[in-house]
Amino acid sequence: MPRTIWSGAISFGLVTVLINVVSATEDDSIRFHQYHLQDMGRVRYRKVCELEDREVDQSEIGKGYELTKTQVIAITDEELSNLPLPTAKAIEIDAFVPLEFIDPIRIAEGYYLQPAGQVAAKPYKLLVQALGRSSKVAVAKYAWSGRERLGLLRVRDDVLVLHAMRWPDEIRDPTELLPPPVEVSEDEIDSALALMDTMTVDRLEGPDFQDRYTEAIARIIEAKLKQLMLAKGSLGQYTAAVVVTGTVLLFVLSLLDRQPLPLLVYSVTLIVMALAGAHFFTSRPRLLFLAFPLLLPAALATSRARLRNACVLMAPAAAFSLAFGVYLTMMATSPP
Repeated sequence: MPRTIWSGAISFGLVTVLINVVSATEDDSIRFHQYHLQDMGRVRYRKVCELEDREVDQSEIGKGYELTKTQVIAITDEELSNLPLPTAKAIEIDAFVPLEFIDPIRIAEGYYLQPAGQVAAKPYKLLVQALGRSSKVAVAKYAWSGRERLGLLRVRDDVLVLHAMRWPDEIRDPTELLPPPVEVSEDEIDSALALMDTMTVDRLEGPDFQDRYTEAIARIIEAKLKQLMLAKGSLGQYTAAVVVTGTVLLFVLSLLDRQPLPLLVYSVTLIVMALAGAHFFTSRPRLLFLAFPLLLPAALATSRARLRNACVLMAPAAAFSLAFGVYLTMMATSPP
């Protein structure tokens, strides 16, 4: 459940609706911090007083209006909260207009308005149904974050939505951005319209409307995380895997009371088992501690000569697996 950003009321003639404001959107983008590349230490910004040249605590910081470079007018939070504005504690509806009358460039972020308790349920539903039947939106004023703002109230799935709006003087004149005069033929316009028809969709859903940039960044981070995990445990776990898998193979051969395998067959089998065991134990390092007790029964069930020969035969598998572990470590620490 999103947290409440602001609590107040909607004022609509003689009707007052107590509401809680929550964010209607969320930012799922991946955020990066800044780090010192030499030691990956976090780089932070600190609040420093220019006159005293020292870092100041948040309790020492207040608001001020810069009149000149040397003169600042201090404004306290208490003075701002006591401004004689009806919109300081409520969202005041001033007018109702069709939505198409409002330029979309003036519409900003949206917030859901939630009725505050059972008492607000009836006037809230009254305003929702009235807006729905009128096919209009409400234009309102409210005060947030130290300034009075313009807002747009509309209905979405039987819930009131407040959109922040920009004041008329906040919209820049685009006249100076117009291109130089050129002639466009009717055939060119018809071709553009035909292309638009082929690209028309009913709903903004599907793979074409997903954040592919964030997904790509997530894949990079996941790949680097796997490399780091592999680098931390590759050498030790590959060494342990060689010992464990070799011991298991020796134990099985001893129980079956078979003759020692030829050198080539035994070495290849042990290499394959060691690499498979290393990959298995990379994600399950704790199982190595459970596998080591197999050493004791294997040693007891194996003759001294066969155990000595097995240790000699394990050497190429151990060397190959350790070399492979070194290679993986170098790959993990190199840039992708």
